[in-house]
Amino acid sequence: MSIFASIQKSDDSSRSSDCVHSYFADVITSKLSQSEHTDFLNGMLIKLSEEAAKGSSCIVLSEDQRKTTIEALEVSPWLNSLLCLKGDRLQLKKYFQAEQDIEAALKTLALTCSESTQNKSDEAVLVSRLQQLEHMDDDGQRVILNALKSNLSIITGGPGTGKTTIVVRVLALLIESHRAAHDSLPTIEVLAPTGKAAARVKESVVSQKQAWLKDLRGFDRRIIEAIPEHSQTVQKFLAINPTTRKSRFKDSKTANVDIVIVDEASMLDVFLVQQLVSALKPTTRLIFLGDPYQLASVEAGNVLAQITQASEHVEWLKPCCERLIKSHRFTDDSGIGQLAYAANDGEVNRALACLASDSEFDDVSIHEVDQAREEAAFGYQTYQQAIIDFKKQVKANSVTDEAIKKVFDAFDQWQVFSPFRVGTLGVKGLNEFIENELKLSDGKDWYLGKPVMIQTNDHALKLYNGDIGICLDPNGETVTFPGAETSDSGDASKASYRHISTRILPDNDLVFAMTVHKSQGSEYKACMLVVPEPNENQKNLLTREILYTAITRAKKEFRLFCREKELALMVETKTERESGLFLS
Repeated sequence: MSIFASIQKSDDSSRSSDCVHSYFADVITSKLSQSEHTDFLNGMLIKLSEEAAKGSSCIVLSEDQRKTTIEALEVSPWLNSLLCLKGDRLQLKKYFQAEQDIEAALKTLALTCSESTQNKSDEAVLVSRLQQLEHMDDDGQRVILNALKSNLSIITGGPGTGKTTIVVRVLALLIESHRAAHDSLPTIEVLAPTGKAAARVKESVVSQKQAWLKDLRGFDRRIIEAIPEHSQTVQKFLAINPTTRKSRFKDSKTANVDIVIVDEASMLDVFLVQQLVSALKPTTRLIFLGDPYQLASVEAGNVLAQITQASEHVEWLKPCCERLIKSHRFTDDSGIGQLAYAANDGEVNRALACLASDSEFDDVSIHEVDQAREEAAFGYQTYQQAIIDFKKQVKANSVTDEAIKKVFDAFDQWQVFSPFRVGTLGVKGLNEFIENELKLSDGKDWYLGKPVMIQTNDHALKLYNGDIGICLDPNGETVTFPGAETSDSGDASKASYRHISTRILPDNDLVFAMTVHKSQGSEYKACMLVVPEPNENQKNLLTREILYTAITRAKKEFRLFCREKELALMVETKTERESGLFLS
């Protein structure tokens, strides 16, 4: 049995995280002959495990630590199959290999010229065509033209900067180019890290496509109609085995796909990116979309941010990366936009000025923490009324898809976030309080109006981690989810709804409130972030990325419930994840 297998077989669920790190180190060092380096190696292994749990794929050693590590590896050479020392960075071998695979695959794609590459005269004609489209400024044209030059493209930008608009236009041009070269349409996959994010990007792509079909602006209808109306999670595309966590693409087997779009790429961890890029042929066109300032993946790695940072000094990567700056959602007089920029820039005083009661902004505000629970429940008044109205329709036997849509639209008007899961002002406590205040349950476990978030993927039911459903059954026997596919007309806004039995529903949680991590890929008309005073174990969750991600979920209004002390801590604490990616 391998070391990792022996660790996984341990079923002591009461072991604290500190003990897990020690146990990991003890299992490995127990295989070594006792030497002067045993205690040192034990400490290094504990540190590696701790940092991996925080999202880093390596640790940085001092010169003395590096020399001692070299000596320890010489004494116990079998450790070279487990550990890798590269310069001053010590990694578990699996992280080192994953990062090497990612870098090699991305470099191959970056240096492979796309068949759609334009010469100067073709580029001038293309610019003329692009100028006929709505919302097409010079920045958009630049990003589109650059995206056509190689088989790797990284397009980053904050909310409302037009990433999806850009990629839909890139898709049309790639489809056009492929059909001209091969007299056939390309195979295209639109992917995202979670089911919720996949549904959101599909909805956005379909919306853009439908608008374009109504006003072609000189483009061929058949090309626009070929833009895909489906999406799926990266995990489903790779058919990752939940037990082994391995992809169906192994032993050099690759996917038969011409174009891959990955939205919300900031959420991808290092092993998921490794498996994705390893599944692609050098001729595949890969486009990452995302916001590097959002929260990174839950697992180790911060791949999108590391790619964008590396593009400043890695010559082959630089031409592949483009950032969209101008937000079409948040104008210069938007408090949400200005607060997000202040948080990103690490400027506490600027953030406080945006939130001040006498500021020029009326769409952002800061409040006392002890007001949070009542305000959280009050924000659901519109939803509460929508449920009351829906009950009347149930009683009159007049429920339609339009009536169901009104309930979901009402739910999307408001959401409550917390960085923490436990505690009175953590997600669990807030959910319980809001549920009691709304008085929808009548003491039942399942009741009409109960919203839940799916926590595990179920491919058979087409339900995925992050999907939100609402129980609209007066008997509490089913939960309703937006349809997995678009309607026959291709209009995502008219998609039907699915009613899944509560008896077969995957693991789920009440979702009047959710963690900021779970909010990624979503947007709400208004939302609030509750940040109570943290204990020592919670302080590491209060980061700039937590605040920025929460702020940018709001379309019209953002409310913050915390002390200035916690606000300053979040703004000043930038997540730093150590990695060996692009350092070779």
